[in-house]
Amino acid sequence: GAMDGPGLAYWVERIRERNMQVKTLNLLKEESNAVPEDADLLVVAGPRSPLTAVEVAAVGAYLKGGGDLIYFAEARYERAVVLDSGVEWLASGLEDLIRDRYGILCQDRIVSVIGTDGRNRIRTADLQGWFEFGHRHPIARPLQRGRIHLRTARPLTTLTIKNVLSEPLIKSIEGKDQLYLGQASPGSRQERGKQGPYTFALAAHAHDDTGKSGPKTPSRVVVVGDLDFATTELASQRSFVNLEFLMNSIQWCLERETRIVGKVRIKE
Repeated sequence: GAMDGPGLAYWVERIRERNMQVKTLNLLKEESNAVPEDADLLVVAGPRSPLTAVEVAAVGAYLKGGGDLIYFAEARYERAVVLDSGVEWLASGLEDLIRDRYGILCQDRIVSVIGTDGRNRIRTADLQGWFEFGHRHPIARPLQRGRIHLRTARPLTTLTIKNVLSEPLIKSIEGKDQLYLGQASPGSRQERGKQGPYTFALAAHAHDDTGKSGPKTPSRVVVVGDLDFATTELASQRSFVNLEFLMNSIQWCLERETRIVGKVRIKE
């Protein structure tokens, strides 16, 4: 998905208000098929079709060179009745790169919230207390008292990678029974699983053997198993801190921790 697309328009407007430029990137049209050198941060927003090998290689080279990434790992699938699972999961092309470089594994699962109306719309009044923010990471720590709105999300797990530190940003609360594990959207055939807790967002960065960031700028990555929460419909709702989470993710990736706040002021 493009950052300039209608779904992320509200977020993009708020970014530009902070004197940051947002440009759509087509790697297949770029010189040498590379991420431009003046790019401070790359956002891959739930691609609707798999990235080509050329695009994946370009993202990999960008990260290896110290580039920063926010990746919305939207789960996509096709109906496939010939499969026992009933669905066939579609890879974006970045899953292996994210796993091998940062130890972040995007599960081929979707966790949905129980508490929908007849049209499978989430009753927002039921959302309080279902998700919590990580207590340690600079992105999430200031948002402890806020509520984030997720409808369905792809759970993430971690593998141990040497000199990479990853921390959870958004989790389901242990013991809550309002979340269920499904293969598709609410109302479809479900595969029930454990009730959690699940991790839906992670931040990772390279560090040296002492646990501190190395002398050279390491690449930083934020992976979220959802795209809907960043869309205008949800990011613009003042009763949730979706926008604050997104803005804090940008500031952390750009190593501007002093600009991370608990409540971003939004222009009327």
